[in-house]
Amino acid sequence: MTLPTGAASTPAARISRAQALGLLALGNTLWAGTYVAGKVALGDLSWIQLNALRFTLATLLLAPVLWRGRRLIAGELRDLRSIWGLARLVLLGFVLNKAFEYAGLSLSTASDIALLIATESLFTALLSWTILRERVSRLGVGALLVGLAGVYLVVERGIVPN
Repeated sequence: MTLPTGAASTPAARISRAQALGLLALGNTLWAGTYVAGKVALGDLSWIQLNALRFTLATLLLAPVLWRGRRLIAGELRDLRSIWGLARLVLLGFVLNKAFEYAGLSLSTASDIALLIATESLFTALLSWTILRERVSRLGVGALLVGLAGVYLVVERGIVPN
């Protein structure tokens, strides 16, 4: 991987391996906590209100970043087709995805939702191999089996089923 011109002076290029691993652990911890936090929030809000709150906060927090990169973004969104593609991606990939996640979370437990989300990548791999005829590698099959074993261990709470 090559760094873009001037990238060596960015803060991300100056962090140590330990700091990078720490940030990765923090990110995973925050990500894992979203299901529990969502379940707690659903005690006071409907899933529609929670989804609206989530994306309102995200918009407010990320608007300065978007404003700073507006010239780069404008260069990529030159035509109506690109704008509609981005709008579909945002609506289907983020807004509705999280809305359905919160709707499911309102009817189930945080651990059930976390397990379903964790298996997304397993199903994506299986579907890409079977429907799209993407290349299957030994490493990919091994990773799939490790993921399935992990889901089994969590669902059954150990090697021996309950």
